[in-house]
Amino acid sequence: MLFVFIVISRNNKGERLNKTYEYHIEKDDNGYAAFCPRLDGCFSQGNTRKEVVKNIEDAILLHLKDRRIPADVLIIESNT
Repeated sequence: MLFVFIVISRNNKGERLNKTYEYHIEKDDNGYAAFCPRLDGCFSQGNTRKEVVKNIEDAILLHLKDRRIPADVLIIESNT
């Protein structure tokens, strides 16, 4: 399953920037796993689909925070 996570941030001039981070979810025998191909090393897992969605979105935000990118969040789901 493919999902889209839109992160809204501001540049140093205060202008709004939207960045899109796609992530993929896969189901296996142990639950669900997710990864964001745009962010190297950004993976997560969960026992349910709902849990893995929350976990990967948190992981994306933590990854961006570690890069010192402030962000507000808007989430859009897509089943394409």
